[in-house]
Amino acid sequence: MVLGPSYFCGDELMTRIAAVMLGAFVFVNQASAANRERLIIRTQDGDMVRLSFDPSRISRVTLRSLIRFSPWGESNVTPSLSQCVDRQSQYRQCGNRTLGSENFLYNAAVNLREAEKQLASFDTIEVPAELSEVAAFMKRQKAFWICLDRAELAYYRGNDRALLTRCDVVDSNTECRDATNAALNALTPAAREDVAHYKWYNCMNEAFYHPFPSPPNQQQAFAKIWKTFLKAYGIREEFIPSGEDRNG
Repeated sequence: MVLGPSYFCGDELMTRIAAVMLGAFVFVNQASAANRERLIIRTQDGDMVRLSFDPSRISRVTLRSLIRFSPWGESNVTPSLSQCVDRQSQYRQCGNRTLGSENFLYNAAVNLREAEKQLASFDTIEVPAELSEVAAFMKRQKAFWICLDRAELAYYRGNDRALLTRCDVVDSNTECRDATNAALNALTPAAREDVAHYKWYNCMNEAFYHPFPSPPNQQQAFAKIWKTFLKAYGIREEFIPSGEDRNG
């Protein structure tokens, strides 16, 4: 015999319905927990972060690609033109890593190409709306630095007017006139490097960052944006204390 709702009194019926709904809720939550995956990332400081996520909402590949926009993600800084690591195959012998070094221009070009690859990688990432502001700023920031590096390298190669350029909204002709004037009269490798890499480079950076919030305030704002993204996708973030089991 099939019993309809009228078979039960009101209180008993509501109790049974509540029990069924509670059971379904527990079942769904247990299934959801069982389906969650974990991604463990090492931060720049050597710490570990565990991200627990639902792969039906965001894939492991996508989540890993978005780590760069987290407060603890890899640095967005491009390699300096003077960067050189002995015994790394992409570089020639480093020497003293100054413009006077035999292989400085070659190694500087290697670093510039690496920076350009980093910039191009932004276009391969599908950025969710929650992180679009951070992604746009980081891409713009990297493009600005690459513009500086291109001009600096061209100057080292002999173009005396290479620093008379515009990167993003910063026009060196108006913002850094003292440095660009000095660049025209710098004759030795040491003098050219001092003007380009220090006086001009610092002036251009100061002009670029002037409209933005101070670094601590900007970092706080970006950290809040990251938290909003985690909440939107149901991702749990946990910093793993040293010595704890990192596979759990």
